[in-house]
Amino acid sequence: MVNFVTFNPNGECLASCARDMTIKLWKRNKDQEYRCYKTLQGHDHEVSCVDYVKPDGDHLISCSRDNSIRIWDTSNGYLL
Repeated sequence: MVNFVTFNPNGECLASCARDMTIKLWKRNKDQEYRCYKTLQGHDHEVSCVDYVKPDGDHLISCSRDNSIRIWDTSNGYLL
């Protein structure tokens, strides 16, 4: 089950988080459909919320029921 979805500042990508402890990054293709291109893992419990760090959207912040907040680099998927 998806808990939260957010668009990056330019609307070309979105991020979603779910009960399965993952964050998925999606890109819009030429048919205007979003396709998952990367799955981020690092939380020890359900991910509650994600949001792009404004204004560039190069980083993503996530929070989880494991009582942690994490910052991710969206270009390579690394946990910062």
